[in-house]
Amino acid sequence: MKQNYSNSIFLGGAFREHQILFMLPILDGICKRHKIKKIVFEKDFSKKIKKEKALKNLFKNYQIETIQNIKDHDKSIFNYIVSFSWIVYFFFKSFFISRSKLLSKKNDWYTCQVNHSIWDTCIINNKKKLNKFEIISRLKSSIFLSRQIYKHKILKKLNVICAVIQHTVYEERFLLALMRRSKIQIFVQTKHVLIKQKLNEDYGFKHLDRNIFFNSYKIFNKNKINNYWKNEYLKGKPKYLEAKIASNIKDQNKFDFNKKENVLMLHIFKDSPFTNIDRSRIFADYYSWVINTLKIISKSNEKWIIRKHPSADKWGEDQTYIVNEILNTIFNYQVPNNIFFENNIKSNITQFKMTNKIVTFSGNSHLEAGCFGIKPIIISKTTLNNFDDNLYFKPKSIKQYENILLEKNTKKFKLSKSQIEKCKRMLYCIHNVINYAEDVSSHHVFRNENKKIFDILFRKISKKVNKNYNSLYDIGFYIGKKYDQSINKRYFEKFFYSKS
Repeated sequence: MKQNYSNSIFLGGAFREHQILFMLPILDGICKRHKIKKIVFEKDFSKKIKKEKALKNLFKNYQIETIQNIKDHDKSIFNYIVSFSWIVYFFFKSFFISRSKLLSKKNDWYTCQVNHSIWDTCIINNKKKLNKFEIISRLKSSIFLSRQIYKHKILKKLNVICAVIQHTVYEERFLLALMRRSKIQIFVQTKHVLIKQKLNEDYGFKHLDRNIFFNSYKIFNKNKINNYWKNEYLKGKPKYLEAKIASNIKDQNKFDFNKKENVLMLHIFKDSPFTNIDRSRIFADYYSWVINTLKIISKSNEKWIIRKHPSADKWGEDQTYIVNEILNTIFNYQVPNNIFFENNIKSNITQFKMTNKIVTFSGNSHLEAGCFGIKPIIISKTTLNNFDDNLYFKPKSIKQYENILLEKNTKKFKLSKSQIEKCKRMLYCIHNVINYAEDVSSHHVFRNENKKIFDILFRKISKKVNKNYNSLYDIGFYIGKKYDQSINKRYFEKFFYSKS
């Protein structure tokens, strides 16, 4: 990477104000490390954040630019014509995007990225459909995607060499591809974890740096991990929000743990599965995965539960309606008597205790299942893929997937004691080592939350950022030196000054 005082860094990809606030010291650290003197934001700041000490510090030490400001001063007819041309291009291209195109090995890396971005953006902008694009969605998506061309043009003009982004899906996936093609170093911040990315490989927020995992054996023993497992996780107090929501669902009945069942863990249908684009996966998206899985398990003699995603209501997604529509469409209103949809009648913890087989596209539940001794079935690359192939099933074909789902020998789905301990160590590292939420008094919030929640969160973060400015600065300065992932304040010195 060139170290030039004309170099810039970009912060973008749908950061909210409270998130920008805790990213400021991290940006400061990255800039100092790479001798960057200019920071580019997407738009100007509100009066509220302009009063913050951390932002005033950046204004004092760096040149600040915004993409919005440049756009406002660059409204030539030529730019409008070019933008309109790109809108037309993406609109017509959307008619040639299909699930088979997403899975095609013939496409080069860049084309694959663009195709996934178009698919993602169209699906999220649909009003009703989950399996094909609506006309209005095609048009809206084409506008959103075309904007990324102009944005990238500005970033190149400003000599951006690093970018910290939050979203790696929807239209931002296209911008991400453009920046990578321009050899811009990408850092992704999601759910209070910062990860340095490779140019042509994705590391989603479920990723755990192998060096962090293996060095953890020198820093804490299994007693520390078991204490977290027993006294926090199993008591419904895990650090990860969605695990906490799922763990705190109240059991509506007394369940017999000796009566085992299998479970299909739903994802949010309109959310993107492409934080990590795994070109070896056998299904293009969540929808086709659910359809094919239901057809296969209808042949089974075992009981299968379709488990509602714990955050579906927060997303505003009616999964009861969606699943009933899918079941009635597939089975012509005659749903097999071994398949049941459950609307959160038991906690995840209870579910894991009474499960033989668990299948998820790439959800966090695959790692939690491993902690309960269940060898999960996954479709797309996720945490366990980076460690040990014996910890999970990942089918290479639909036929192999069918054989795994219909396998009657349940012993094949059990993990050994040492494998369970390995999974628990990974879970501990993800929840307690790489996550800096506590350092900034923040937590994950959903897009439709009440404004008061965001205001309260902003005030809490403001106090904590000023207090922990130096430790957050260190995350930015040291990322990529020893680890490609953030280490929080609690463990920073232990990991950076331990012998590796």
